[in-house]
Amino acid sequence: MLIEARIKVPTDPGLVPAFWTLGANYSEGSGPTTWPDCGEIDILEVTNANPNRALYHLHRPDAPAPLDQTANQDISLGTGYTTPADLSLAHHTYGIAAYPDRVEFRFDGLTRRIVTKAQYESAGGRWTSVFDLAHYLVLNLGSLHSWVGDPVFTGSRSMLIDWIRVYRIS
Repeated sequence: MLIEARIKVPTDPGLVPAFWTLGANYSEGSGPTTWPDCGEIDILEVTNANPNRALYHLHRPDAPAPLDQTANQDISLGTGYTTPADLSLAHHTYGIAAYPDRVEFRFDGLTRRIVTKAQYESAGGRWTSVFDLAHYLVLNLGSLHSWVGDPVFTGSRSMLIDWIRVYRIS
């Protein structure tokens, strides 16, 4: 599956524009599947700390092990792509190509990073039954004080979405 969106993001202090997926079996606190069990794919996150860098990650719980004393520890694997210009100055295309054995993170039509099932599992993550299940698409403009500080509303405070496309890859 190929998921893409053309977005112009704000990079004001304290704001975190994001384009991501969340496992469709998620139910906050009381349901059958909580985070990180449901899985999450961050297709895009941008912070004012580095407005030239598009961040992307996979989140899923750790694989069960006999000596594992943690319940559902988040295993996050990802990085980012640094562009020459501030991402708030123009629209860019952010996306993923998701396959059974890998997720390819894309920026402006080019694959910038590939995370394979083998890499994720070697980092301690559980791939099976998460990245092969249905996910919701989420686009939001959040304020994450603990990560980027207090919001300072000086600019447009708008995340402009030109289009979103989802394709089946054969």
